Amino acid sequence: MIDARYQPVVGEQVHAQGQTGIFEVVSVKPLAHTGLGTADLKLTNTPFELKDVPWSALSIDEDRFVERIIEQLKEQPDFGFPDFIRGYEVKAREDHTGDPSLFVRFFVANDFLYTNGIPSWERASEVNHFLDRVRNLLLSLDLKREVYVRGSGAGSKTDASR
Repeated sequence: MIDARYQPVVGEQVHAQGQTGIFEVVSVKPLAHTGLGTADLKLTNTPFELKDVPWSALSIDEDRFVERIIEQLKEQPDFGFPDFIRGYEVKAREDHTGDPSLFVRFFVANDFLYTNGIPSWERASEVNHFLDRVRNLLLSLDLKREVYVRGSGAGSKTDASR
């Protein structure tokens, strides 16, 4: 199963509770067998440092968090991340009503969707099933932003970024 707890990575930019600005993670110190720990941070473009900040006081933007979750899904055999997905992108922006939202787009191999130039409804159903599973998982994480999950053809190598 995926681990939705935040675990910092050295070099990552984070926000620290009660602090203004964006910090870079300098070191990570996990506590044995707890899934928790502390991190040392440096305020971006300054010499200011914070030492031993608990992971629970750190946060990253939700789009980066969702990218981490998707990367975990790719490694989970029980989730069954399909071979026909060539990549994905996650963008944070407002939806059509002005609400803060996350748009997750998966790039689907065109040769998977079409057989001799004719769309395969069975394969389109497989894609939709995968997208629904991802959407339901992301909704279960109780994110602050509305989540939109879509698929589109991966017509070129530039479309398949991850």
